[in-house]
Amino acid sequence: MFEWWVKRRRLVLAGLAGCGAAAYVAYTYYYQNESDDKNTQQSSDADDIKKKHVNGDTGIEQRDANAHMEHHFNSIQEIARTTTIPSLMTQLFQSIIEYDGVEDMVDRLKTAAQQKHGSLTLKDKLDLWNGVLERVVARCVATVWLVPMVHAQVRVQLNVLGRNLYVQSMLSESESHRGVSRLSAASQEGFLSIAEYIGSEGYRKIMDYATEVSRKALEGVQSAADQVTVVEWNTIVSQALREFENTCAKDGWWSDAMLPPSEYIRKHVLKLDRPDNAALMAGYQNGALDIDAIEAMHKETVHIVQSDACFECIRTSAMVLSSMMSKHVIEHFGGKGERFPLVKIVPVVANHISSLLNQQGEFYSAVDQEISRLGAMVYSAGIS
Repeated sequence: MFEWWVKRRRLVLAGLAGCGAAAYVAYTYYYQNESDDKNTQQSSDADDIKKKHVNGDTGIEQRDANAHMEHHFNSIQEIARTTTIPSLMTQLFQSIIEYDGVEDMVDRLKTAAQQKHGSLTLKDKLDLWNGVLERVVARCVATVWLVPMVHAQVRVQLNVLGRNLYVQSMLSESESHRGVSRLSAASQEGFLSIAEYIGSEGYRKIMDYATEVSRKALEGVQSAADQVTVVEWNTIVSQALREFENTCAKDGWWSDAMLPPSEYIRKHVLKLDRPDNAALMAGYQNGALDIDAIEAMHKETVHIVQSDACFECIRTSAMVLSSMMSKHVIEHFGGKGERFPLVKIVPVVANHISSLLNQQGEFYSAVDQEISRLGAMVYSAGIS
């Protein structure tokens, strides 16, 4: 899965990165050539607009600029929502599966159950179920935080890049800034590739600590054979989530899962450890990396991700997702106080998390609604 994403990255990210310049070029082309297809009356109307502009009436021009800016912003959000985030979420889901091994453990238990004389003893089965229990609670905690983290990372980077491309496009079209260079396609792709870090390496930090808080939350449980009510199950998960959130808010280490260390940037993004032959080829402007520009945008990204506003968006989204997961368990088992063995509850929760991570739907929409406000703040900075 990760190899698929690497192969598709250029198509996905380069297309996203180019939306700023492409949108502005298309906008300019449309209005420059529109007059060629207008009749005499429409040409007369255009002359009237020009006269109003000369006389100081810039309202129409400003409205056009505002409409274009709004369209550009909305285009970026749509690309993030429908293309980039689903791709990165698929990568994250595969990484989580490989990390905790829940599916492999459940498959072993299913295989043993189908065999008359299985190789697993009763103790072996119980030990496996105990491992599944701990990992599923950890997956609950990690999922409700990692999903909004990926959303936030993508929104921040796309809007930082989109704003810079928009400003560059405007400057390059103005008489006083002729010759202003635009960010190369390789630089755009390189900057956006930083978003891959959380799903390839950074998620481990979240999973590691989610496992730790899950063990604490399960201290009162003797084994996966224990029977609990749905309310008691949700209380266990809520306790782990509270511990996780309190540590995040106090120490701020959570941002390390989203922000790669300088060595990662050097090796995977700037690629300073290998020769750059792009500058020796025709059309090198599109292939050469603008290291200063990438570092400047990454510095801004770091500042935003580490801000209180970003943490609050992620925290609020995590609370919403936690509530949705609790509601699903109640709807599945009922909330009348009936007790169920944990071995019955755990597989249902694990399957639910898998479906949430592996599809676009209510889960993503709930996060998107909150994180979109962060994207708007990032995009507007330096423009309004």
